[in-house]
Amino acid sequence: MIVYRFEADLFYANAGHFMDEVLRLLSATTAPVRAIVFDASGISDVDYSAAKTLLQMEAEFARRSVRAALVAALDEVREELARYGLNIGAVSINDAVDALSTGNL
Repeated sequence: MIVYRFEADLFYANAGHFMDEVLRLLSATTAPVRAIVFDASGISDVDYSAAKTLLQMEAEFARRSVRAALVAALDEVREELARYGLNIGAVSINDAVDALSTGNL
């Protein structure tokens, strides 16, 4: 399991970097990664371009059998992501780790 924190809003100019960094982390491990937790406490906005990138990441996660959870997100960010069709979430990092490790998320 990887826990990843991004310290900026997600928008067209950094969405590609975000995806590249996450996929590099997934590929750099010797053991297969089965889950990733995104700490979104540093993200206050996600634009349309970034949401499209997140949807691409979601498809790549499915291809690799990686489950994902988003934690510590502002309500506004969760609402934006839901509008774009992304509904990954958990209340806290501990809840996400527990749910992902038991297969309940």
